Amino acid sequence: MSQVNASLLTRIPTSAAIFDSQLNRHFKIYVRQGNLYQAEHAVAADGKEVFRDAYKVEWIIGAGANGLGAIVRRGNHLFEAPLSFYSRAHRWALSPGYELADYGFSRPILPACITCHSGRPEPVGHGNGRFREPAFTELAIGCENCHGPGAAHVIERQMGASREAGERDIVNPARLTPWLADNICMSCHQTGDARVLQPGKQYGDFRPGQALHETLNIFQLPFKRESPPQDDLLEHYLSMRLSKCYRNSGRRLACIGCHDPHVQPAKEQAPAYFREKCMACHTQASCTAAPALRQRTSPPDNCIGCHMPKRDVQEISHSVLTNHRIVATPDEPFPESAFQMTTDATPGVVHLNAPPDKWHVRRARIPERRGGERPGTRASVHGGRVWRL
Repeated sequence: MSQVNASLLTRIPTSAAIFDSQLNRHFKIYVRQGNLYQAEHAVAADGKEVFRDAYKVEWIIGAGANGLGAIVRRGNHLFEAPLSFYSRAHRWALSPGYELADYGFSRPILPACITCHSGRPEPVGHGNGRFREPAFTELAIGCENCHGPGAAHVIERQMGASREAGERDIVNPARLTPWLADNICMSCHQTGDARVLQPGKQYGDFRPGQALHETLNIFQLPFKRESPPQDDLLEHYLSMRLSKCYRNSGRRLACIGCHDPHVQPAKEQAPAYFREKCMACHTQASCTAAPALRQRTSPPDNCIGCHMPKRDVQEISHSVLTNHRIVATPDEPFPESAFQMTTDATPGVVHLNAPPDKWHVRRARIPERRGGERPGTRASVHGGRVWRL
Protein backbone atom coordinates (compact mmCIF):
# COMPACT_ATOMS: atom_id res chain seq x y z
CA MET A 1 0.00 0.00 0.00
CA SER A 2 1.27 3.45 -0.81
CA GLN A 3 0.23 7.05 -1.19
CA VAL A 4 -0.31 8.47 -4.64
CA ASN A 5 2.86 10.28 -5.72
CA ALA A 6 4.58 11.61 -8.82
CA SER A 7 6.51 8.37 -9.35
CA LEU A 8 3.32 6.32 -9.42
CA LEU A 9 1.69 8.68 -11.90
CA THR A 10 4.49 8.03 -14.40
CA ARG A 11 3.79 4.28 -14.38
CA ILE A 12 0.04 4.19 -15.00
CA PRO A 13 -2.35 5.87 -17.44
CA THR A 14 -3.68 9.02 -15.79
CA SER A 15 -6.43 9.77 -18.27
CA ALA A 16 -9.30 7.43 -19.07
CA ALA A 17 -13.03 7.60 -19.78
CA ILE A 18 -15.20 4.51 -19.31
CA PHE A 19 -18.93 3.92 -19.77
CA ASP A 20 -20.66 0.90 -18.27
CA SER A 21 -24.00 0.25 -19.92
CA GLN A 22 -25.21 -2.14 -17.24
CA LEU A 23 -24.76 0.45 -14.50
CA ASN A 24 -25.48 3.38 -16.83
CA ARG A 25 -22.46 5.13 -15.36
CA HIS A 26 -19.72 7.21 -16.87
CA PHE A 27 -16.35 6.97 -15.12
CA LYS A 28 -13.31 9.16 -15.56
CA ILE A 29 -9.66 9.17 -14.46
CA TYR A 30 -7.73 12.42 -14.51
CA VAL A 31 -4.92 14.37 -12.81
CA ARG A 32 -5.29 17.85 -11.44
CA GLN A 33 -2.47 19.77 -9.76
CA GLY A 34 -0.45 16.61 -9.29
CA ASN A 35 -3.32 14.68 -7.68
CA LEU A 36 -5.13 11.66 -9.10
CA TYR A 37 -8.93 11.80 -9.23
CA GLN A 38 -11.75 9.44 -10.06
CA ALA A 39 -15.18 10.68 -11.07
CA GLU A 40 -18.52 9.16 -11.99
CA HIS A 41 -21.72 10.61 -13.38
CA ALA A 42 -25.03 9.43 -14.80
CA VAL A 43 -27.08 10.81 -17.68
CA ALA A 44 -30.86 10.41 -17.95
CA ALA A 45 -32.68 9.33 -21.11
CA ASP A 46 -33.33 12.98 -21.98
CA GLY A 47 -29.60 13.70 -21.94
CA LYS A 48 -29.61 15.64 -18.67
CA GLU A 49 -26.95 14.91 -16.12
CA VAL A 50 -28.43 13.24 -13.03
CA PHE A 51 -25.44 13.52 -10.68
CA ARG A 52 -21.66 13.79 -10.63
CA ASP A 53 -19.20 12.73 -7.93
CA ALA A 54 -15.43 13.18 -7.92
CA TYR A 55 -12.87 12.30 -5.25
CA LYS A 56 -9.12 12.50 -4.93
CA VAL A 57 -7.43 9.09 -4.73
CA GLU A 58 -5.50 9.14 -1.46
CA TRP A 59 -3.96 5.65 -1.39
CA ILE A 60 -3.18 2.81 -3.78
CA ILE A 61 -3.50 -0.85 -2.79
CA GLY A 62 -1.31 -3.48 -4.41
CA ALA A 63 2.22 -4.00 -5.67
CA GLY A 64 1.10 -3.80 -9.29
CA ALA A 65 1.90 -7.38 -10.32
CA ASN A 66 -1.77 -7.94 -11.11
CA GLY A 67 -3.31 -4.57 -10.49
CA LEU A 68 -3.83 -1.56 -8.27
CA GLY A 69 -6.89 -0.61 -6.26
CA ALA A 70 -7.72 2.90 -5.14
CA ILE A 71 -8.96 4.37 -1.84
CA VAL A 72 -10.67 7.73 -1.35
CA ARG A 73 -11.45 9.61 1.84
CA ARG A 74 -14.79 11.13 2.79
CA GLY A 75 -14.38 12.84 6.13
CA ASN A 76 -13.04 10.21 8.53
CA HIS A 77 -14.39 7.33 6.42
CA LEU A 78 -12.45 5.49 3.71
CA PHE A 79 -14.07 4.00 0.60
CA GLU A 80 -12.97 1.94 -2.38
CA ALA A 81 -12.95 3.76 -5.70
CA PRO A 82 -15.04 2.26 -8.54
CA LEU A 83 -12.10 1.84 -10.93
CA SER A 84 -8.94 -0.24 -10.53
CA PHE A 85 -5.87 -0.43 -12.74
CA TYR A 86 -5.17 -3.87 -14.22
CA SER A 87 -1.49 -4.34 -14.99
CA ARG A 88 -1.67 -7.13 -17.58
CA ALA A 89 -4.33 -5.34 -19.59
CA HIS A 90 -2.66 -2.00 -18.79
CA ARG A 91 -5.96 -0.20 -18.42
CA TRP A 92 -8.49 1.04 -15.91
CA ALA A 93 -11.69 -0.97 -15.48
CA LEU A 94 -14.36 -1.58 -12.86
CA SER A 95 -13.00 -2.67 -9.50
CA PRO A 96 -13.66 -6.30 -8.49
CA GLY A 97 -17.30 -6.69 -7.53
CA TYR A 98 -18.46 -3.47 -9.18
CA GLU A 99 -19.68 -5.38 -12.19
CA LEU A 100 -22.32 -6.88 -9.88
CA ALA A 101 -23.59 -3.83 -8.00
CA ASP A 102 -23.70 -0.04 -8.14
CA TYR A 103 -21.36 0.84 -5.27
CA GLY A 104 -20.06 4.17 -6.53
CA PHE A 105 -17.87 5.78 -3.88
CA SER A 106 -19.83 4.14 -1.06
CA ARG A 107 -18.10 0.77 -0.61
CA PRO A 108 -16.44 1.08 2.82
CA ILE A 109 -12.91 -0.07 3.53
CA LEU A 110 -13.34 -2.70 6.24
CA PRO A 111 -10.77 -4.05 8.73
CA ALA A 112 -11.09 -7.61 7.37
CA CYS A 113 -9.59 -6.49 4.06
CA ILE A 114 -7.31 -3.59 4.87
CA THR A 115 -5.49 -5.52 7.61
CA CYS A 116 -3.90 -7.68 4.91
CA HIS A 117 -3.09 -4.82 2.57
CA SER A 118 -1.29 -2.47 4.94
CA GLY A 119 1.17 -2.52 7.81
CA ARG A 120 -0.59 -0.71 10.63
CA PRO A 121 -4.17 0.35 9.75
CA GLU A 122 -6.20 2.18 12.38
CA PRO A 123 -9.86 1.30 11.75
CA VAL A 124 -12.49 2.05 14.36
CA GLY A 125 -14.10 -1.16 15.57
CA HIS A 126 -17.56 -1.62 14.03
CA GLY A 127 -17.04 1.75 12.34
CA ASN A 128 -18.08 0.59 8.84
CA GLY A 129 -15.20 2.33 7.11
CA ARG A 130 -14.40 4.87 9.83
CA PHE A 131 -10.73 5.30 10.71
CA ARG A 132 -8.74 7.12 13.34
CA GLU A 133 -6.37 9.93 12.44
CA PRO A 134 -3.97 9.06 10.96
CA ALA A 135 -5.74 6.23 9.17
CA PHE A 136 -2.45 4.31 8.81
CA THR A 137 0.56 4.46 11.07
CA GLU A 138 2.45 2.24 8.62
CA LEU A 139 1.34 1.84 5.01
CA ALA A 140 3.28 -1.10 3.63
CA ILE A 141 3.45 -4.58 5.11
CA GLY A 142 6.35 -4.36 7.54
CA CYS A 143 8.55 -6.41 9.86
CA GLU A 144 5.99 -6.56 12.68
CA ASN A 145 3.42 -8.29 10.47
CA CYS A 146 5.53 -11.46 10.59
CA HIS A 147 7.83 -10.97 13.58
CA GLY A 148 5.52 -9.33 16.09
CA PRO A 149 5.81 -5.92 17.78
CA GLY A 150 9.33 -4.67 18.20
CA ALA A 151 8.92 -1.96 20.85
CA ALA A 152 9.07 -4.42 23.74
CA HIS A 153 12.31 -5.85 22.34
CA VAL A 154 13.83 -2.37 22.04
CA ILE A 155 12.91 -1.42 25.60
CA GLU A 156 14.30 -4.64 27.02
CA ARG A 157 17.60 -4.01 25.28
CA GLN A 158 17.63 -0.39 26.46
CA MET A 159 17.10 -1.66 30.00
CA GLY A 160 20.21 -3.80 29.67
CA ALA A 161 18.67 -7.18 28.95
CA SER A 162 21.03 -9.69 27.39
CA ARG A 163 20.86 -10.36 23.68
CA GLU A 164 19.36 -13.78 24.31
CA ALA A 165 16.67 -12.39 26.60
CA GLY A 166 15.84 -9.57 24.22
CA GLU A 167 15.49 -11.94 21.28
CA ARG A 168 12.67 -13.80 23.03
CA ASP A 169 10.39 -10.87 22.23
CA ILE A 170 10.96 -11.16 18.50
CA VAL A 171 9.19 -14.06 16.79
CA ASN A 172 11.28 -15.95 14.24
CA PRO A 173 8.80 -17.96 12.14
CA ALA A 174 11.56 -20.43 11.24
CA ARG A 175 11.75 -21.46 14.91
CA LEU A 176 8.02 -22.08 15.24
CA THR A 177 6.27 -25.35 14.52
CA PRO A 178 5.32 -25.54 10.82
CA TRP A 179 1.65 -25.09 11.71
CA LEU A 180 2.25 -21.97 13.84
CA ALA A 181 4.43 -20.52 11.09
CA ASP A 182 1.67 -21.23 8.57
CA ASN A 183 -0.78 -19.41 10.84
CA ILE A 184 1.08 -16.19 10.10
CA CYS A 185 0.67 -16.75 6.37
CA MET A 186 -2.92 -17.97 6.74
CA SER A 187 -3.96 -14.74 8.40
CA CYS A 188 -3.88 -13.14 4.94
CA HIS A 189 -3.33 -15.88 2.36
CA GLN A 190 -6.26 -18.13 3.25
CA THR A 191 -9.72 -16.69 2.78
CA GLY A 192 -12.11 -19.63 3.00
CA ASP A 193 -15.86 -19.15 2.69
CA ALA A 194 -16.18 -17.35 6.03
CA ARG A 195 -13.75 -15.68 8.44
CA VAL A 196 -15.20 -15.27 11.93
CA LEU A 197 -13.57 -13.28 14.71
CA GLN A 198 -13.55 -14.66 18.22
CA PRO A 199 -15.81 -12.67 20.60
CA GLY A 200 -14.15 -9.44 21.65
CA LYS A 201 -11.31 -9.80 19.15
CA GLN A 202 -10.26 -7.52 16.31
CA TYR A 203 -8.17 -8.41 13.27
CA GLY A 204 -5.22 -6.45 14.61
CA ASP A 205 -5.14 -8.56 17.78
CA PHE A 206 -3.41 -11.51 16.07
CA ARG A 207 0.28 -11.75 16.93
CA PRO A 208 2.83 -13.87 15.06
CA GLY A 209 3.58 -16.96 17.12
CA GLN A 210 0.04 -17.26 18.39
CA ALA A 211 -2.50 -19.75 17.11
CA LEU A 212 -4.66 -17.86 14.61
CA HIS A 213 -7.86 -19.52 15.81
CA GLU A 214 -7.51 -17.66 19.12
CA THR A 215 -8.30 -14.50 17.16
CA LEU A 216 -9.93 -15.63 13.93
CA ASN A 217 -11.54 -18.81 12.58
CA ILE A 218 -11.53 -19.65 8.87
CA PHE A 219 -14.28 -21.92 7.56
CA GLN A 220 -14.74 -23.62 4.19
CA LEU A 221 -17.75 -25.46 2.82
CA PRO A 222 -16.91 -29.16 2.37
CA PHE A 223 -15.95 -30.39 -1.08
CA LYS A 224 -18.38 -32.80 -2.72
CA ARG A 225 -17.22 -35.82 -4.68
CA GLU A 226 -19.97 -35.33 -7.26
CA SER A 227 -19.03 -31.69 -7.79
CA PRO A 228 -15.42 -30.96 -6.76
CA PRO A 229 -13.96 -27.54 -7.57
CA GLN A 230 -13.60 -27.03 -11.31
CA ASP A 231 -9.93 -26.18 -11.00
CA ASP A 232 -7.11 -26.44 -8.51
CA LEU A 233 -6.60 -22.72 -8.11
CA LEU A 234 -7.75 -22.73 -4.53
CA GLU A 235 -6.41 -20.65 -1.71
CA HIS A 236 -2.78 -20.99 -0.77
CA TYR A 237 -2.79 -22.92 2.48
CA LEU A 238 -5.65 -25.27 1.60
CA SER A 239 -4.08 -26.11 -1.74
CA MET A 240 -0.73 -26.85 -0.12
CA ARG A 241 -2.46 -28.95 2.54
CA LEU A 242 -3.99 -31.13 -0.20
CA SER A 243 -0.68 -31.62 -2.01
CA LYS A 244 1.28 -34.89 -1.96
CA CYS A 245 4.31 -32.92 -0.85
CA TYR A 246 2.53 -31.75 2.29
CA ARG A 247 0.89 -35.08 3.09
CA ASN A 248 4.07 -37.10 2.50
CA SER A 249 6.12 -34.71 4.62
CA GLY A 250 4.16 -35.67 7.72
CA ARG A 251 2.73 -32.14 7.77
CA ARG A 252 6.23 -30.70 8.14
CA LEU A 253 6.08 -28.78 4.86
CA ALA A 254 5.33 -25.12 5.56
CA CYS A 255 4.87 -22.02 3.45
CA ILE A 256 8.31 -20.69 4.39
CA GLY A 257 9.86 -23.99 3.26
CA CYS A 258 9.49 -22.68 -0.30
CA HIS A 259 8.89 -18.96 0.20
CA ASP A 260 11.31 -16.52 1.76
CA PRO A 261 9.25 -13.45 2.72
CA HIS A 262 12.37 -11.31 2.30
CA VAL A 263 13.06 -12.47 -1.26
CA GLN A 264 10.82 -12.04 -4.29
CA PRO A 265 12.56 -13.57 -7.30
CA ALA A 266 12.02 -11.86 -10.62
CA LYS A 267 9.93 -13.65 -13.22
CA GLU A 268 13.05 -14.78 -15.06
CA GLN A 269 14.70 -16.05 -11.87
CA ALA A 270 11.66 -17.82 -10.37
CA PRO A 271 12.02 -21.19 -12.19
CA ALA A 272 15.59 -21.73 -11.01
CA TYR A 273 14.87 -20.31 -7.55
CA PHE A 274 11.95 -22.64 -6.87
CA ARG A 275 13.61 -25.62 -8.58
CA GLU A 276 16.29 -25.38 -5.92
CA LYS A 277 13.54 -25.53 -3.30
CA CYS A 278 12.08 -28.64 -4.94
CA MET A 279 15.47 -30.34 -5.09
CA ALA A 280 15.88 -29.90 -1.35
CA CYS A 281 13.43 -32.81 -0.99
CA HIS A 282 13.41 -34.42 -4.44
CA THR A 283 16.07 -35.73 -6.81
CA GLN A 284 16.42 -35.91 -10.57
CA ALA A 285 15.05 -39.45 -10.37
CA SER A 286 11.91 -38.18 -8.64
CA CYS A 287 10.60 -36.81 -11.93
CA THR A 288 9.05 -39.50 -14.10
CA ALA A 289 8.85 -37.30 -17.18
CA ALA A 290 11.22 -38.18 -19.99
CA PRO A 291 14.45 -36.13 -19.96
CA ALA A 292 13.73 -34.88 -23.48
CA LEU A 293 10.34 -33.60 -22.35
CA ARG A 294 11.84 -31.82 -19.38
CA GLN A 295 14.36 -30.13 -21.64
CA ARG A 296 11.57 -28.73 -23.81
CA THR A 297 10.14 -26.62 -20.99
CA SER A 298 11.08 -22.97 -20.87
CA PRO A 299 13.47 -22.81 -19.16
CA PRO A 300 14.53 -26.48 -19.13
CA ASP A 301 13.70 -28.54 -16.03
CA ASN A 302 11.15 -25.97 -14.91
CA CYS A 303 9.53 -27.77 -11.96
CA ILE A 304 6.93 -25.13 -11.15
CA GLY A 305 6.00 -24.74 -14.81
CA CYS A 306 4.78 -28.36 -14.87
CA HIS A 307 3.68 -28.98 -11.31
CA MET A 308 2.46 -25.54 -10.22
CA PRO A 309 0.91 -24.16 -13.42
CA LYS A 310 -0.47 -20.65 -13.60
CA ARG A 311 -3.79 -19.53 -14.98
CA ASP A 312 -3.26 -16.89 -17.65
CA VAL A 313 -5.88 -14.24 -16.94
CA GLN A 314 -6.04 -10.60 -17.88
CA GLU A 315 -8.17 -9.36 -15.00
CA ILE A 316 -8.54 -11.10 -11.69
CA SER A 317 -10.53 -10.68 -8.49
CA HIS A 318 -8.61 -12.11 -5.53
CA SER A 319 -7.74 -15.20 -7.61
CA VAL A 320 -4.75 -17.39 -6.92
CA LEU A 321 -2.68 -17.58 -10.07
CA THR A 322 -0.35 -20.38 -9.01
CA ASN A 323 -1.56 -23.91 -8.33
CA HIS A 324 -0.26 -24.69 -4.85
CA ARG A 325 -1.58 -28.29 -4.91
CA ILE A 326 1.68 -29.22 -6.69
CA VAL A 327 0.01 -31.65 -9.09
CA ALA A 328 1.77 -34.36 -11.12
CA THR A 329 -0.52 -33.62 -14.09
CA PRO A 330 -2.97 -30.74 -14.66
CA ASP A 331 -5.95 -33.12 -14.39
CA GLU A 332 -4.81 -34.84 -11.21
CA PRO A 333 -7.91 -35.56 -9.09
CA PHE A 334 -8.29 -34.29 -5.56
CA PRO A 335 -7.02 -36.68 -2.88
CA GLU A 336 -9.52 -38.57 -0.74
CA SER A 337 -8.56 -36.37 2.20
CA ALA A 338 -10.11 -33.38 0.41
CA PHE A 339 -13.53 -34.89 1.09
CA GLN A 340 -12.83 -35.82 4.71
CA MET A 341 -11.91 -32.52 6.31
CA THR A 342 -14.94 -32.05 8.56
CA THR A 343 -14.81 -33.15 12.21
CA ASP A 344 -17.28 -34.01 14.95
CA ALA A 345 -16.82 -30.50 16.30
CA THR A 346 -17.71 -28.87 12.96
CA PRO A 347 -19.62 -31.49 10.94
CA GLY A 348 -21.09 -29.04 8.45
CA VAL A 349 -18.03 -26.96 7.64
CA VAL A 350 -14.27 -27.35 7.40
CA HIS A 351 -12.36 -25.46 10.09
CA LEU A 352 -9.26 -24.68 8.05
CA ASN A 353 -7.13 -23.22 10.83
CA ALA A 354 -8.06 -25.64 13.57
CA PRO A 355 -5.05 -27.07 15.45
CA PRO A 356 -3.89 -30.44 14.09
CA ASP A 357 -5.23 -33.12 16.44
CA LYS A 358 -1.94 -34.97 16.92
CA TRP A 359 0.30 -31.96 17.26
CA HIS A 360 1.48 -30.51 20.53
CA VAL A 361 1.28 -26.82 19.74
CA ARG A 362 3.94 -24.91 21.59
CA ARG A 363 3.08 -21.31 22.23
CA ALA A 364 5.79 -18.79 21.52
CA ARG A 365 6.48 -16.20 24.20
CA ILE A 366 4.39 -13.28 23.00
CA PRO A 367 4.42 -9.88 24.70
CA GLU A 368 0.89 -9.30 25.92
CA ARG A 369 -1.04 -6.06 26.14
CA ARG A 370 -2.96 -4.59 29.00
CA GLY A 371 -6.75 -4.74 28.91
CA GLY A 372 -8.55 -1.66 27.67
CA GLU A 373 -5.70 -0.48 25.48
CA ARG A 374 -5.86 -0.75 21.72
CA PRO A 375 -2.91 -2.62 20.18
CA GLY A 376 0.06 -1.11 18.44
CA THR A 377 0.19 2.25 20.17
CA ARG A 378 3.23 2.15 22.46
CA ALA A 379 5.30 0.01 24.78
CA SER A 380 5.76 0.40 28.54
CA VAL A 381 7.13 -1.38 31.58
CA HIS A 382 4.49 -2.67 33.98
CA GLY A 383 4.99 -4.93 36.97
CA GLY A 384 8.57 -5.71 35.96
CA ARG A 385 7.51 -6.86 32.48
CA VAL A 386 7.57 -5.13 29.15
CA TRP A 387 4.13 -4.78 27.63
CA ARG A 388 3.26 -3.96 24.04
CA LEU A 389 0.15 -1.76 24.09
